[in-house]
Amino acid sequence: MWLLGFGMVLFFAFPVEQVMAAFDQGHWMIEAPTPTEHTEMGASALDQLIEVVDGVESPNEGNRWRLVSASSGQLIQSKRAPARHVGAVMAILGTFNEAGVLPVESDPRANQLIRSLIQFQSVFMKNQQSAVHDYLSSALFARWGEQGAMIQDSFDEQGWTTQTLEALVDYSKIHSIWGDARMAEVFRQYYLSPADWVLVEEIFDAARQRFISEGQDIHQMFAIQRERMARGTF
Repeated sequence: MWLLGFGMVLFFAFPVEQVMAAFDQGHWMIEAPTPTEHTEMGASALDQLIEVVDGVESPNEGNRWRLVSASSGQLIQSKRAPARHVGAVMAILGTFNEAGVLPVESDPRANQLIRSLIQFQSVFMKNQQSAVHDYLSSALFARWGEQGAMIQDSFDEQGWTTQTLEALVDYSKIHSIWGDARMAEVFRQYYLSPADWVLVEEIFDAARQRFISEGQDIHQMFAIQRERMARGTF
């Protein structure tokens, strides 16, 4: 039994601390780097944002300093993940656990899966690259038709659902998620590799097939996990 910081007790096959650590020391998320290179940088956490003071962009520019803030648009900064986004990842993991396909704590894939779910969620929710947004929209429309737009709006606000993950998993089998050079570059910025997505696909497919074989629906099972998390009754 493991206690999560939001007051929920979870009975997963791995310590919740692994999930929290994957959010980079308790919810901190790795995002894209600064648009340009700088030198003599310093940073500090302030109001749940990382404020960066950086030096000159090149040695020839002189001793010029400025504050790069979250609102300036000059830095794509890391920031604390909202509890609902953490909860979305936890509910996906809980669904995999119910299917009996979640890697055990000692399996290296456990940390890889947690990190991959967190980072792919961050990419598809927040990255401004149009290729990323268009890919998600196409995947949702291919799987859910006109409902796709509504599902995407919910994802942008709440994070993963099995509906969104299923759409991406199925769509990527026909249209590689790494096939667009612009998307591939974004994934590299978030320290994601093709092997990370393959693992997500494999675990999702295994969970879906297990529920089907038992006459259950993965989306209903996810809804149960999400509701339990909201009530804190795991």
